[in-house]
Amino acid sequence: MCSCVHVCVCVRCPGGVCDEAADVVGVALQAGVSLSPGKTAILSRCNFSVFREAVRLTDSNPLCRIHFVGGLSGIGLNRILDIWHMMEGSGFIRDPLIRCFSKKKPNAFWSLKKYVEQTEDLELEAKLNIVEKYGKRIPELSKRLESCFEVDFNRAANVPDDEWNLIYVAVTRAKSSLIITESIRRILTVAGEHFLKSEMPSTVAMAGDPLPCCVSDCPNCTTPGSAFIMFKRQLKCSDGVSDGGPLCERCVWRRVGSTAFLMTDDVLSMAEMPRILGEEDHHMLMALF
Repeated sequence: MCSCVHVCVCVRCPGGVCDEAADVVGVALQAGVSLSPGKTAILSRCNFSVFREAVRLTDSNPLCRIHFVGGLSGIGLNRILDIWHMMEGSGFIRDPLIRCFSKKKPNAFWSLKKYVEQTEDLELEAKLNIVEKYGKRIPELSKRLESCFEVDFNRAANVPDDEWNLIYVAVTRAKSSLIITESIRRILTVAGEHFLKSEMPSTVAMAGDPLPCCVSDCPNCTTPGSAFIMFKRQLKCSDGVSDGGPLCERCVWRRVGSTAFLMTDDVLSMAEMPRILGEEDHHMLMALF
């Protein structure tokens, strides 16, 4: 049996969603071993992510059991195989659309790819990306996922469909541990959750010593004599560890506004982060992470 979940926050809250149990679940997630069959889920935004996670789990544990919401047809294994057959130029193609493009030799695959770009068919684009990424492994992976598929939802790890509300459902329903990916952490950050905590200066530094801001490219330090110091928590995700550390008052102001003025009156006199000329505004969001 295989069980999976997605971020371990490094803060310890015994009995909550951020306790030591998350570390244990995280290790099991990497090994594809079940700790609680039927009670763990991996959330994915698209079929490409669903397929990638299923491959990773079965690579780690070929005997694991996985349930796909919507069944095997929900992730489109047949269409993935058809695209692979078209790319290889051999085998029977069942899907009428893909069969039509298979006649456009010798550029059948690229003709289909151009069609997907023009029509913005995201579902079909995900399958093309899967075939490009896994290439000659597609037939073997297709058979493996079919053999690992568990019809009984309660006996398997759950790899759900592309539904945004699943993020909310999963986060609010977690009972013992919550593991998220780096991508989910970024989504939460853009939504306004910056994972900050306050500390008294006496507990983190020698009296009067400024601490460099942990935000990359920020030239500031914390202000000596501040009422308190705001820290960005280091988060352990299923696919990496985020940076953590003290924030200067200017960076606190950018994230949570007027709270920074409770720390010091000199917030706006601090240096701004340098900005590269021509950089798009949305790229600046990365600084918040």
